[in-house]
Amino acid sequence: MKKITMYQILFFFLFSMLPIYGQYNPCYDELYLDLKAGGINSMTTREYHYFTRKDEECGEYNTFDKKYYDQLNLMQEEILKIVVNSKGASICELIMDPDEEQIPKAINKRTPEGKTVPTKLEDMYPFLSKEDLNS
Repeated sequence: MKKITMYQILFFFLFSMLPIYGQYNPCYDELYLDLKAGGINSMTTREYHYFTRKDEECGEYNTFDKKYYDQLNLMQEEILKIVVNSKGASICELIMDPDEEQIPKAINKRTPEGKTVPTKLEDMYPFLSKEDLNS
């Protein structure tokens, strides 16, 4: 049976459980955004106090958020180094934008006659010109 190290447990926890614990972002509070769009002159006293409080929270959140992400990036780099240099198998979860184009990828080409031809592994999408491919 394979021995599980503390680093592997930490790596698993960091990359699998971290997205579950979300934080409330005061900058996206609906009432705050409505008041901000309406302008200060149209606010009641009560709305103004709410707006100023949320405005302060938003500023603090953005400051904390930047520091948090800087620390998180450093931690992720260290964990990635540990995993890459470890012996044995590791599982990595990659979380990325679903709209991100994933390239290169092997896809079929269509000839001028309309026939579908599989591409070679060295000729993946985005396709290069024949000169670039042969050089």
